[in-house]
Amino acid sequence: MRIAVTFRNMESSEALKDYAHQKFSKVQKYLDEPIEANIVLTREKFRQRADVTLVANRTTINGMEETSDMYEAIDKCADKLERQVKKFRQKRVRNKKNSPDMGSFAQSLNSEED
Repeated sequence: MRIAVTFRNMESSEALKDYAHQKFSKVQKYLDEPIEANIVLTREKFRQRADVTLVANRTTINGMEETSDMYEAIDKCADKLERQVKKFRQKRVRNKKNSPDMGSFAQSLNSEED
């Protein structure tokens, strides 16, 4: 998993980088393919904002959270993205189960020819 952390209107902090990396690396267990995470941490007056974009195998998942504390914004955004990734994974599994099996399709063609 490749994670890029960008700071806007604030000084970069290794503690925030490590914390964000730790929180968003948990999402990797739900997706098999390589994942890119772009995290933008922004300070605007009294608001702290975390914007995250996950890109995995032509799928993009976005999350944004705004609070008064940066660590809280990272936590809430990580929870939001985890829910979205779980939902996406469940959709993929459900659609895979409902798709017709090519083996059974070939068998039905052979039985029709007989």
